[in-house]
Amino acid sequence: MLEDVGLGTLQLAWQLLIAVIECFGKLWRWALAPTVTRFKRNIAGAWRASRAGSWPLTDGAVEQIYDEEHFTEWRIEIAYSYQIEGERYSGYVAYPFGRDADSERLRSLLPEGGPLTIRYDYLHKDRSLILISDQRCLAGHHI
Repeated sequence: MLEDVGLGTLQLAWQLLIAVIECFGKLWRWALAPTVTRFKRNIAGAWRASRAGSWPLTDGAVEQIYDEEHFTEWRIEIAYSYQIEGERYSGYVAYPFGRDADSERLRSLLPEGGPLTIRYDYLHKDRSLILISDQRCLAGHHI
């Protein structure tokens, strides 16, 4: 059967296959990989948040907050600090948003130096989490 196919046809088929593989590589890099990464991060975050529901609360402060465009979504990144029994701890969290306007609204409600409610693991005080639902400054705002 291969004897009936000319060399030019095989070269064309080979080039087409390479082009398809290159396109899939670009699709993976720009669309699929970030989606898979977001999915894994959201699952991990949801699992951590479900465990943190019973963790004690403490007051903390926003140290730094910034937003950035990350592929097709906007993301707010918050660095925060808190104290437990006189010891200072810090944490970091990132929240994805579909639109820049949503991330800007959250940023305006959580200014640098502003208060935060922090959940921390009482067995490992350096493990902490910010839940949007715990933040008094966001009460009444749909984020």
